Formats: sequence, C-alpha cells, structure tokens
Amino acid sequence: MLGDLPHFQGALVEQAAGLDIVRSLRVGDGDNGAVTADPDRMVRVRVAAEDYLDAAGAQYVARTPVEAYLRLSESIDLHRVDPTAILPPTVVVAVEGDRLVPLADLVGLVEGLGPRGSLRVLRSPYGHDAFLKETDRIDAILATAFRTSGESA
Repeated sequence: MLGDLPHFQGALVEQAAGLDIVRSLRVGDGDNGAVTADPDRMVRVRVAAEDYLDAAGAQYVARTPVEAYLRLSESIDLHRVDPTAILPPTVVVAVEGDRLVPLADLVGLVEGLGPRGSLRVLRSPYGHDAFLKETDRIDAILATAFRTSGESA
C-alpha cells in the first residue's frame, strides 16, 4: 500500500496539514528579486515540528485509506459556501497567523454574513493548531456565543 512508503506518508501529512514546505531558497534570481527554489542547493533541514508531523502522519496513514484521503481532498477543493445562505447568527473564530485558514478569508466570510456575522480573533503561537491547543480560549468563545444566541432566541 502507498501509505507504507515514508515519502508518501510525509507528502500526505504536508498536504493534510496544508503545508507548503520549501527546504532551501535562493533569493534574487527570479524577476524583481523573487524567491525561487534552487534544486541544486536543496538541503535537508529537520525542524522541531517534524517529529509531531511524522507521528501524526503515521497515525493518519494507519487509519485512513488512500481513497478516503483523496475523496476528502477533492471535497475540500470543491466545497463552496454562499455566506448569504447562512441564516443563524454566526461567530467566526480566526487565529492570527493561521496559514491554513488566513484571517483575510474569514474577514471576507464575516463581511458576506452581514449583520448575522461576528469575528473573534485569537493571538496564538500555535497558528491553525490553536483550535487543538488553546481549548480553554475556544471554549470561552463558544460558551459566550451559545449564551448570547440563547438570549436572543
């Protein structure tokens, strides 16, 4: 099975996490000083997060058939939401510095929701993983949202 191959596993984790990792860059060779990858100077650098990604990837690959991952990936690519079709009051939670779901995208969503939408922005060193690591803060936001929506019902 493809999931048993380490390089496939790493690619799967990077794709699943929405990461675009460039190992080595050379600056100034492209037009207008653009940053370009230089395959001749690629250096394998291991960063602290890779241990976590390797472990998470191994768990994900062990429990997820390749076909299921491909379906999930396609569903994410094809999914579209019309904010005007969302009728209940909606609290959108963003994390400043989240590279997977950028703040600008969520600002656009809240603008599309109009008066039904509100935005809460967390500052966290964990980026997108703040939703997993900052559970007390997320819980507080959700509790306030539910309490407020209950008052207006």
